[in-house]
Amino acid sequence: MKKIILSCLCSILVICGIKAQNADADVNIGVVCPEQMDDLSAASLQRLRHKIEQIATANGVATYSDGTFILYPTIDSFDVRTVESGMKNIIVANTELILSVIQVSTGMKVNSVSVSFSGSGFNKSEAVANAISKIDTQSPVYAKFLSESKTRIYSYYKMNCSKLLQKAKALAAQQQYEAALADLACFPSSLPSYAQVVPVMMDIYERYQNVRCERLIQESKGCIALKDYSGAVEHLVQIDPESRCNSECTRLLDRIKQQVDKEEAEAIERKFRVFDTLVDLEKQRISAIRDIAKTYYSNQPTIQYTQIVK
Repeated sequence: MKKIILSCLCSILVICGIKAQNADADVNIGVVCPEQMDDLSAASLQRLRHKIEQIATANGVATYSDGTFILYPTIDSFDVRTVESGMKNIIVANTELILSVIQVSTGMKVNSVSVSFSGSGFNKSEAVANAISKIDTQSPVYAKFLSESKTRIYSYYKMNCSKLLQKAKALAAQQQYEAALADLACFPSSLPSYAQVVPVMMDIYERYQNVRCERLIQESKGCIALKDYSGAVEHLVQIDPESRCNSECTRLLDRIKQQVDKEEAEAIERKFRVFDTLVDLEKQRISAIRDIAKTYYSNQPTIQYTQIVK
């Protein structure tokens, strides 16, 4: 019966995800920028990264790096000339910005777009930095580029859904739960095949929780021993209410509520009330899985710009 209910809930969530696809970024493309570049300061490179992230966000793309698809820039100052102007000459640089999306594992270029800008300054570095400042993050050129890129990425996930599920199951069998969940969390929720992903993701998450909850219980007990009740609650709230630690979690919560005043006990009740319905629980699980993915990828070795642009 439980499996039937969860299956129905998965279908509901998929439908909700499809309706919300315009509001939520369900395609992830990591942004990678050079650490250093001739004629550009660290501040200018940071500004360039910020501009690219703004372009991605404005067009429904999440920008934490998962190592599958990467968006990166190349800059070429193809025409630099000196213009005499009063006491000090001005340098004018015509600069081409090329944005490209590639699939990291294969090096396959998914898409690219080229836009030219002109900047000026008292030296070449200032001129190129000025050109970068003129990048219009709301330009329809970038909207078209990322729309085409997303369409091709959707095709990748459609064609490789079965392989991705097999890989996730294999990782889970080796108890590499975070890696398995991270792979599945990046699957676009607006695709019909996401309906096949959710049940696998939920199953792996349940197994992950059953392993993790024992550690959370011990950490909570440690906080209780120190009378750090808010810390104990923060550990317990991470325990899935259908994990094998749920009974112990409930007992610890009862102990905590006996040690705090009425107002704080009521606040604890509200904190756990998010699980009043199974639909809320499923939403909470998907949100937790996405957080696991972000944490997992942030702990992976950084993809260097030189690995991509060779």
